[in-house]
Amino acid sequence: MATSADDFDCGVVIRHYGGRESVVEIPAEINGLPVVEIGEEAFKGCGTLTEVHVPDGVTRINYAAFSMCTNLKKVFLPDTVTKICARAFMCCRNLREINFPAALKKISLSAFVDCFSLRTVQLPESLVEIDDYGFAGCKNLREVFIPDGVEKLGTWAFAECENLHGMNLPASLLVLGDEIFFDTHKVKNLYVPEHLLEYENDFEYDLACDIERLIADLPEGCKVHYT
Repeated sequence: MATSADDFDCGVVIRHYGGRESVVEIPAEINGLPVVEIGEEAFKGCGTLTEVHVPDGVTRINYAAFSMCTNLKKVFLPDTVTKICARAFMCCRNLREINFPAALKKISLSAFVDCFSLRTVQLPESLVEIDDYGFAGCKNLREVFIPDGVEKLGTWAFAECENLHGMNLPASLLVLGDEIFFDTHKVKNLYVPEHLLEYENDFEYDLACDIERLIADLPEGCKVHYT
């Protein structure tokens, strides 16, 4: 695999991929050291890449690591990944299949923006945050289940997801960004835990108001199910 990498005491960070292979298996070790991160923009714009396997031990997919890989269809991530950083898979317009690791805690700003071919996502129970624009523009995304444990859904998190039919708010929610369904007109069902609309302090009141605003802005015909 044609790459450049930096060695650190804790392991190796992949810095740049210069190959032309369509299927890439990133090695678990380089020069006897474990690969621990995929570096910023390491595979950015790699037009030949269709499938990538990231090895066990990698904990971060850094900024724009695979952005604009327009022919990338399949991504296999290890359960050791805890963070998918900003714009990591932005504009991977043919991405159809990706697993979300069991240890994943954060999906960062615009991580999957404009991944047009992504249809389903199975998010892990470890997840705490989906940042602003996390899945915005995923035009073929149809169904999302947000697991309990998620505390933040950022602004425009699922905006312009034209075919999204249903979603839930997790019971653990603390922060709800603005217009998470902006320009998402086919949402038919939203599941809302009733206790999120109750409040005893200013913080809970703000969240309840944000949820009520979300409900008021839902497309006509969308059913809200209180759980």
